[in-house]
Amino acid sequence: HSVVRHLEGVRDRLCAAGVSHLPVTVVHGDLIAQNLLFLDGTLSGVLDFDSAHLDLRAVDVACARRSRGDEVARGYQEVDPLSDEELACLDDLWRASVLRYALHLLENESITSEAVSELEWCVAQLERTQPFQG
Repeated sequence: HSVVRHLEGVRDRLCAAGVSHLPVTVVHGDLIAQNLLFLDGTLSGVLDFDSAHLDLRAVDVACARRSRGDEVARGYQEVDPLSDEELACLDDLWRASVLRYALHLLENESITSEAVSELEWCVAQLERTQPFQG
């Protein structure tokens, strides 16, 4: 029930924010700590482009926040600033990514203890997403 509530809320808020008018580009699709290389505190490389796809420009920033907090988002802002509208959608773009992953688990995995654990992680992420602190 919690997932359905989040799905409806994310859909409604993103539609109300006008995401269909936000910039689209090829995104990495999995900007997590394991795929980001840093040298002396500066991003020096990005790994694992298997999930690259066409999506809203802000999606990668939204997903990077899950593993590096707002550090990556602030760095992105220095290089290629997101609009106020894109920044306002970061939390729900992250939630949409989590919901997409949960759907993937339900469609493609047998219900193993690992799949259940991943689904529990998804619910926890939906519940604890913090607002962007630019």
